Amino acid sequence: MAAMIDWGCGTWGDFVYDIAWIAYCWAYHPEWAGVDMVALAKQHYTAIGLDVPAVDSRLRAYLIHIGLGDVRYSAYIGKWDQVAFANRQLDSLVSQGRLDPSLRWVRVGA
Repeated sequence: MAAMIDWGCGTWGDFVYDIAWIAYCWAYHPEWAGVDMVALAKQHYTAIGLDVPAVDSRLRAYLIHIGLGDVRYSAYIGKWDQVAFANRQLDSLVSQGRLDPSLRWVRVGA
């Protein structure tokens, strides 16, 4: 396989949205806690000379959008622990402008 296309994110037409998805999902993988994907992406953009206008505000808006979708879907399927976790992520995004790096998803039950 040379590439994989995620049409759900591709429809938005902004590669920053893909970075937002990765950043949002990072909390679900504690083994990746030491890797800052957003910083790596920004370093890459700088290294290749790519100007990404308003990257931080776009990223924040996309993270909020993804978080709201997480709350909606998790409530729909009755995963209330996930709703609570997503709400904590959203609170951090709104109040601090970023995801709280100390938040890690801990699955309750099987």
